[in-house]
Amino acid sequence: MFLFLENYASILKSLHGGIGLISLFALGFGTYLIIKKAKIDWSSGLKTSLIGLWAYILTFVLGLLIYPVFKIRVRAEYFDRQLPWLTGLFEIKEYLSAIGLFIALVLLGYCYFFRLGESEKPIKQSFINLLFVLFLITLFSAFVGIFLGFYKSI
Repeated sequence: MFLFLENYASILKSLHGGIGLISLFALGFGTYLIIKKAKIDWSSGLKTSLIGLWAYILTFVLGLLIYPVFKIRVRAEYFDRQLPWLTGLFEIKEYLSAIGLFIALVLLGYCYFFRLGESEKPIKQSFINLLFVLFLITLFSAFVGIFLGFYKSI
């Protein structure tokens, strides 16, 4: 049975992982810059965070592209039969990642529709809080993705 993009799945998986790590580091560094250096360098933190947000969205889209191959070749053939708890862990990661997508879209809205550098404290604080939550989701997703890859990969 031919699966959508099966011939390109390993390349897409590598891009998914690489861009996911870019997202993780950019979101982490952006959060650090905004929280620790807010008085000095708010704009650098926003620019770094923006890179992380776009990388998160691209990682999510690449994950959607490789999902059909993963679902048949890894999940159904291996995880569901031999290690069902890994299927559960994957599902938790996917639900959190979907929530993260909506958070990323909201944060993009903040970046493009508010002047965050000049905004009042409640708007800045809500941006920082959501950015930190997205960083934690990305950190968890990266950890689970790497962990699952040790058991079986595309």
